[in-house]
Amino acid sequence: EGPVILAAFATVSLTLKLLAYLRGFNTTGWLISVLVQNFWDVRGFLIVLFVILVGFTCVFRVLIGPCPVDTMKCDVNYFQNIWVSFLSTIEMTMLASYERQVFDGSYSQLPAVLFFCLAILVVFVVSLNALITILGDSFSRVQENATANRRKELAELIVDYLSLLPERVRNRIERNTIYFHALLEADAHGDLLINKDDWQGGLNALKRDLTDLQEKNCEFTIREIERLRNDMGTDISFLREELATTLAEL
Repeated sequence: EGPVILAAFATVSLTLKLLAYLRGFNTTGWLISVLVQNFWDVRGFLIVLFVILVGFTCVFRVLIGPCPVDTMKCDVNYFQNIWVSFLSTIEMTMLASYERQVFDGSYSQLPAVLFFCLAILVVFVVSLNALITILGDSFSRVQENATANRRKELAELIVDYLSLLPERVRNRIERNTIYFHALLEADAHGDLLINKDDWQGGLNALKRDLTDLQEKNCEFTIREIERLRNDMGTDISFLREELATTLAEL
């Protein structure tokens, strides 16, 4: 049993390492970056989802678990213990896969069905749609810095490759290639052009720049209004003094 489990973990590790090597290709590098960012962004969502699933697991375990198999009109008790109940809850709420006979042998069929409908609504409808929104935002953030992310991933691959080489070979490569050069397309003013596949990132960057410009203009307008108000107050005070002096002379 031990070697089999070790082989399973080794297979997963090799798969992740193979995916890491795909970062160096233009066709797959951006996708690896998106997947990594997605896993990082959904960590809070996974915690919330886990708490919800544990709650409904306890509910179904209490309502259905203690019932014998012969009263459930099915061959297997899907809620016989907490671990099986958790797996069954995931299958019911996230995959919408269940047997109707499971509810027939519950202590109270109506509450069991109502809690099942509530679980489907919370997990399958609300939570998964929230997950789609999170993944969309994550993709937009990756696209904002798509070029920089690709270069970063490529640089990390170079470091990994160099770490496998003997020190003598690394020193020779370092002497022969001191600098990295990148040939990039630019316009007549020297500004870098955005690639077509980065249009989403460019659009988001443009929106951010417009928002910053609008905030700066608002701050400038407020300062100018305050300055004009102070100047007008000073002028009015001066006119009052002049008028008072003139009236006194008359």
